[in-house]
Amino acid sequence: MKLFKIASVVFSLMLLVASTAQAQQQFTHTVTSKNKYCNSTCTILDIPGLNDNPSAIIIVKPVSRGGISNPHPVGVYYTDPKRWSIINLDGVAITEGAIFSIEYYPNPTPEQFVYVIPKQGVTPCINHPGLDGHPNAQIRFSATQSPRGAYFNREEIKIAYEAAARKWCIANLNNQPVSPDTAYNIVIDSSGLRISDLTKLPDQNPKLPTQNPTLPLATPIDAQITGNIPKSTDLAKQPVPPASQNPLWVLNGTNIANNNLGNVGIGTNTPNAPLGFAPVLGKKITLYPGATGDVGFGVQGNLLQIYSDNPQADIAMGYDQAGTFKEKFRVQANGAIAFSENTGQSGQVLMSNGAGSPPTWKSFSNPVIAFSNPKKTAVQGGFLNANGDKNMLEMEIDLVLTKKSVVSFTGLIDFWYFPCVGLTDCKRYTSMWLLIRANGVGQHDKWYIDFKEHDTQLNYNINNFMFPLNAGTYKIDVIVTHMSGTYKIGVSPRYASIIAYPIEP
Repeated sequence: MKLFKIASVVFSLMLLVASTAQAQQQFTHTVTSKNKYCNSTCTILDIPGLNDNPSAIIIVKPVSRGGISNPHPVGVYYTDPKRWSIINLDGVAITEGAIFSIEYYPNPTPEQFVYVIPKQGVTPCINHPGLDGHPNAQIRFSATQSPRGAYFNREEIKIAYEAAARKWCIANLNNQPVSPDTAYNIVIDSSGLRISDLTKLPDQNPKLPTQNPTLPLATPIDAQITGNIPKSTDLAKQPVPPASQNPLWVLNGTNIANNNLGNVGIGTNTPNAPLGFAPVLGKKITLYPGATGDVGFGVQGNLLQIYSDNPQADIAMGYDQAGTFKEKFRVQANGAIAFSENTGQSGQVLMSNGAGSPPTWKSFSNPVIAFSNPKKTAVQGGFLNANGDKNMLEMEIDLVLTKKSVVSFTGLIDFWYFPCVGLTDCKRYTSMWLLIRANGVGQHDKWYIDFKEHDTQLNYNINNFMFPLNAGTYKIDVIVTHMSGTYKIGVSPRYASIIAYPIEP
């Protein structure tokens, strides 16, 4: 009778192993540019036994070959178009050329099931008759999407036998709580069970090899589930859990959201903002991949780059108004700039109107040029006694300004001095004042004259004497004053001219 029991148990075990082996299927998958999906973070598995089969149980093992590997935590994810995929749980692009060994069960038995991590405060231990009280069981597992949403645990985990509880339990290696509502595919290898564990016969205890499960970076799930994974359309109906549950990605209708309380890092484990990048120069974000280039953002040394996808493209800034872009500033491909969709006209300049008003394009007029018209070309004039003055009528100019301007006055005046009659080696000095007036109001310019000989003729150049004037009609005249000395001075105007430069539009 005892031998019969042993034989029947062994036979049952052989049937179990055979049926499991028949259900299990394996293949090797290589990541290529054609099967990358999910913004390049996952790779699609196109296998008839898996396609349109959200209930399949899949175990994934990375294979390092030829120096190519995918050093990221992975899980399996059922996505449109009704295909299973291998996804990098840290959101990094999956490595092209990476190889994965795939073990899958299109029609899972009770030994292949999904375990969901229960709510916080409950130890995530698996309740299963094939595992309870069996410390030598062999378990293979992979992160999978949860029946409650696309939740994933990015931490490295271990599945170990707890002797006190007589169960296999899941824990993060960093001792942090395993995120609830995250899930794992579990496969129990019947060949890893001792016959004595199945028969409870004390005299039969063959030592079958014990295998420690490889601990990949996995994704935990919430409650214990032994059944089918719902389709992605069902997942979309699941409510979004509060952020305190801290899942990785959450489906909300057709949207996917990250519910982490912390920051998201791309290429960095210590992001200091809601979205952070590694401290590496170069292209950072591509908003639109073009045929010859991309639209996006980049960073170089002390430089933020905003780039378009071709040399004919413009770059604009503005604001959103109920889904419509309202442009405020644009840099055109040819280097021209536009404010409020106005590029101005040729020759115009952009003028600030202060902090409370937008800038405007303004046109500046050409300079105004005016000349005096001396009545005679010969030297003429009169005499000035000490402290006397004379209006240089021949230098008068009528000036009309339509805009505020800076006026530049230029002129020439001749002088004679008679203090050295009958004297040799005679030197005399005198000082003069020049007053240039606009409608009777002007400014002085003082200079000195050095006469060395009798009847010496000198001239004085007025070079670009400048002063501002508002828009208006003016009479510009010149008055010369003899400030010192006892001798008469002969004075005669030659010419005068004005150039007025507008300083406002």
